[in-house]
Amino acid sequence: QDLREKGIWLVDTSVVGWYIQQTQNYRKSSNSAQLSIHRTHKKRPPPKFKAPTLIVSWEAYTKHLIREAAEEGNLRILIPIGKEVANCLTKE
Repeated sequence: QDLREKGIWLVDTSVVGWYIQQTQNYRKSSNSAQLSIHRTHKKRPPPKFKAPTLIVSWEAYTKHLIREAAEEGNLRILIPIGKEVANCLTKE
């Protein structure tokens, strides 16, 4: 809310949630000499779908939202957050 009052808006590029809410799972180490507990990796959608998802979301919705804000004088700068996002949106 403080950022919004200062005119800073955080807008997700993707219109669908890329990250899936999941409970954290743990596993014991396979080393029998020392017991260790490790967090397991959470499942994610296949990486090959991430760039197309971001590009389609940008082209179909987010770009128009940003353009409208700029035309109304409510946007001075756009900073993509995340290297993957920046790379996907600056390819074309």
